[in-house]
Amino acid sequence: MLNLIVNCLITAIALYLKKDTLRFLVRMAIVCLCSSIQAQEAELHRIYFKPGEQLTGNYAEVKENNLPIKGARTLYQSSDQAIWIGTEGDGLICYTGNAIKHYRFDPKDKASLPGNRIDEIWEESPRILWITTNDRIAKLDRLSGRISRFEAFTHFVRKTHTGTLYTSVIGKGLYRIDTIARELHRVSEQRILNEKGVLYPGETMTSIDRLQTDKKGVLWAVGRTQALEGLFRFNEQTRDWVHCAPGAYYYPFLNVRVYKKAGSLMVTPVTLFIDNSDRIWFGGWGVGLFCYNIKSGQWQQYYFYKNTKGILDDNNVLDIYPLSEDELWIAGVDKGFIFNHQRKAVYQYTYQEDRGNVHPFQKGSQYALLDHCGNRWIAGGQGVFKYNPAQNRFFDAKAGARAIFKNQRVTAFNQLGPEHYLLGTRYVDAQAFDFKSEIYEIKKGKMLRHFSINKYMSNIPLSQFVPAGNNEFYVCSQKLYKLNLKSGSLQTIPVKIKNEAAYKHEDYYDNILWNDSILFSCRRTTANAGLVKVNLKRGETRLYKTASVHLSPRSPQDNEVVGLTKDGYNRIWCSTAGGIDIFYPDKEVFEHYSSVEGDTTSLLGTSAPRICKAPDGTFYIASQSGVCATKTVPGTRAIFTPIAYLDCEWIVTDKANMLWVGTPEGVARINPTNNTYKIFGTNDGFYWDTDRKPLLMPDGRFMMHDGAIIDPTAIAQNTFKPAPRISDFLVAGQPFSLDTTIGFKQHIRLKNDQNFFSIGYTCNNYILEEDNTYRYKLEGIDHKWIEAGTRTMAFYTALPPGSYHFYLRAANNDGIWGEPKKLLTITIVPAWYQTWWFKTAIALLITVTAYAFYHQRLMQERVKHLADKRAAELKQREAELKQITTEFEKQLAETEMAALRSQMNPHFIFNVLNSINRFILSNDKNTASDYLVEFSRLIRLTLENSKAAKVPLQNDLEALRIYIEMEKLRFGNKFTFSMETEENIDPQYLHIPPLLVQPYVENAIWHGLMQRDTPGHLLVQVTQPEENVLKVVVQDNGIGRARAQEIKSKSATVHKSYGLQITSDRIKIVNKLHGIKATVTVEDLHDAVQQPKGTKVTLLIPV
Repeated sequence: MLNLIVNCLITAIALYLKKDTLRFLVRMAIVCLCSSIQAQEAELHRIYFKPGEQLTGNYAEVKENNLPIKGARTLYQSSDQAIWIGTEGDGLICYTGNAIKHYRFDPKDKASLPGNRIDEIWEESPRILWITTNDRIAKLDRLSGRISRFEAFTHFVRKTHTGTLYTSVIGKGLYRIDTIARELHRVSEQRILNEKGVLYPGETMTSIDRLQTDKKGVLWAVGRTQALEGLFRFNEQTRDWVHCAPGAYYYPFLNVRVYKKAGSLMVTPVTLFIDNSDRIWFGGWGVGLFCYNIKSGQWQQYYFYKNTKGILDDNNVLDIYPLSEDELWIAGVDKGFIFNHQRKAVYQYTYQEDRGNVHPFQKGSQYALLDHCGNRWIAGGQGVFKYNPAQNRFFDAKAGARAIFKNQRVTAFNQLGPEHYLLGTRYVDAQAFDFKSEIYEIKKGKMLRHFSINKYMSNIPLSQFVPAGNNEFYVCSQKLYKLNLKSGSLQTIPVKIKNEAAYKHEDYYDNILWNDSILFSCRRTTANAGLVKVNLKRGETRLYKTASVHLSPRSPQDNEVVGLTKDGYNRIWCSTAGGIDIFYPDKEVFEHYSSVEGDTTSLLGTSAPRICKAPDGTFYIASQSGVCATKTVPGTRAIFTPIAYLDCEWIVTDKANMLWVGTPEGVARINPTNNTYKIFGTNDGFYWDTDRKPLLMPDGRFMMHDGAIIDPTAIAQNTFKPAPRISDFLVAGQPFSLDTTIGFKQHIRLKNDQNFFSIGYTCNNYILEEDNTYRYKLEGIDHKWIEAGTRTMAFYTALPPGSYHFYLRAANNDGIWGEPKKLLTITIVPAWYQTWWFKTAIALLITVTAYAFYHQRLMQERVKHLADKRAAELKQREAELKQITTEFEKQLAETEMAALRSQMNPHFIFNVLNSINRFILSNDKNTASDYLVEFSRLIRLTLENSKAAKVPLQNDLEALRIYIEMEKLRFGNKFTFSMETEENIDPQYLHIPPLLVQPYVENAIWHGLMQRDTPGHLLVQVTQPEENVLKVVVQDNGIGRARAQEIKSKSATVHKSYGLQITSDRIKIVNKLHGIKATVTVEDLHDAVQQPKGTKVTLLIPV
């Protein structure tokens, strides 16, 4: 507050001297107002860096195209778990595991970034990212991949609980963003109030250094007005800023630590972070870290010290990033550190000594991030690095003897009891310029005794402690010694091999105590020494050596024996340069095994294989060719089964029956049940040399060469189940243009000539992502999952048209598989000649062509057969036809005349003439004329049709229509009629015998419809049910045949119609003449109560 008062007084005096009376009075009012405001004092915490409190982290560098990402300025993780890296001058980088996408400024592209320096990244939604560059803000639409630029000098974007987006403009305060019009609107007034709601006259927000929203969506900022600096809360309803500041805080001035009372925070804040507990953290230049509790209103101030005397330079708090609920990453001027506000402790990261890694925290490593996998990202001027505590699986190794034997290597080991060890070590004596060996007794991390070694053996490596009973041990080195733990004495055991110089049988490298007096040994430094049997009581030895190129059961297959292992049958397994020999000490015979080309059951490799025995009795043999397993009993030959193909230096087994093998790439853990393995290297925290075999402890743990103890069964496993994602899509090896970015694309349509494509993929496991493995399947092509291993691209060529679904499944670096997902549907559109309709048309054409050819051949054969048959029949029928024709012509003439008379009987003609006369008398000349014309047409058609054997159906139906019209008119419209012809019938081209239908129509009118009391209806229907058959139906709804016989009309009694009989006779003659079967059926129609309701006549006429 004092700073504000002083500042206001100075400004007021200056205004007074300038005669600016109004502004002078305003400033003086602020002075009076500030002096009356009291706020809570900030509680000061002095935080010291303690010596040795450093966190070890095996950081791996993140690279783009195998090049470092220099000058990183900010880190951000979006909701889809992508990591966004903003750089100092190289734009924006999106990291999604094995895939990296880069966004840069392009002066020729207005849809690119407005600048290459990225100050902040913020996600509005899974689709929208807001980027703050050195020039202005920009909106990245991740769906389309397009970037929209906004006005210059805009910085930072946040959305409040009302859904409004705000940004700041340098020197002008807060603005509202209109994303549709891409315009900015300044928030009016922006008055400044204190926490009690009292207005600061003349003060407005001029500079906003950072924006954030809390859990309720309230907007907070750190910035400055004309006279105030610090933390501000925005009231969206009144559009006012509330200045939040402690009543007192710690402020160093000229290296003097003093307290200054003030009503406002006179610092230059540059960063702001709000955690999940409603605490606001912010800082600036030289005043440390401030914390304001929104709920309680309490203030905390943290000031950091290198030690009790020195002030830490990094009280310049330039950025704050959360690493956990209790930890914050604090970025200073040139480096950062971790602050645990619960423990009130600070840490700096470093690498553990002797781990051979380059320190990444050079000048500029300021920015941090904790991702969904638990990775801690550190970025700055020298690059981007990440580290996961769970990744360092061996960092939890117990110290064992490591702290005692610093810079010494453990070469011999024997466990005396719980945390009680006898150890032999070797180191370089810098003063003597020679190696030195020592023997120690260690218990619970403390050295109990140091056994003196005489100068003659002090530089000789110790290889093994063999228990001899009674607290005594055989110490195996280049000579043989006995150590007494009680007395601490170390005595040499004289051993002499006949006919050999003493130095030739030195070096007891690997030894087995057969009983209390017999020791079997192999010698590493003496070439071709064979297997040595030592009688410890008498000091005598026996050598088992071969002197011939031919194998003998009495000697090893090779004299270079490098390892011994005892099995449960009292046999000794000897590892030689030529393979494996099983030695039977009681029989003194050797059983030889070596690699046989083409024999898959023989030994895998013969170059000095290493042997270990598992708890279940299985023997595993490792060589440069790989690892194989066998179980054998005396009397049977061993069969070897390959387990893994690795270049092996050594092999041991743990208590879980897992195999551990040293390889050039790292230490491999092999699961012999499924023959799978995983290699651990420096990235996993395995910092020991892989060519040095660990010492196996009785409880299954390993003692490493530096004295550290690890439990191989307790190694942490990454249980994160990764989700796969598509990272790229190429057609013919070139990027394929899409309307949306590939990450948001679910369906891709390709042309028929774009059926050569490849799909890039990755997953969201960022722990050792180079070890992620994948399997994929393109449904419709792949019948089973394709095991891709660590490959991140699937290739498909010459696919036929159709729709295909791409499924992907990912496993993390420890082989834990995530769920399979359908990520993409690919449709290859067929060419016109590949479409179903084209193929169908071709198939139909081929079918029709084949059928036509077959039908033609069949008809040719049938015609030929019928022609021969009918040739004979025709000769016989010619004579018969001559006779029938004469009779038929006579009957035909009579039938035609009878038919004419039947249709044109005098009574009908008389009635027609009376009707015409009636129309004339009634002076209806037009009707009489029309009626006479129709009657003339009927007479003409009847005469024409009766002359021909067959007439067109069209002519016969026309004559029938005219006849029915005249009868209808003659009977005073006492009935209606309809004539229906099927659509597929062309009456112009169908021919039938003439005048067959008319008698049945006449009969229906006279005997059926005339007797109805009400008008009736006549239906004439012509259909063609078969290709060569014409069906004619004459149906009336008259009184029926039975009733007609009972009631005789006058016309019926006067005239007896022979039309039906004549027509029947004509049909018989036509059938006989043409060899057809025309038929007539008459059906009486009845209603539901069996009362007559008409007659139906059906004629079937062959055509």
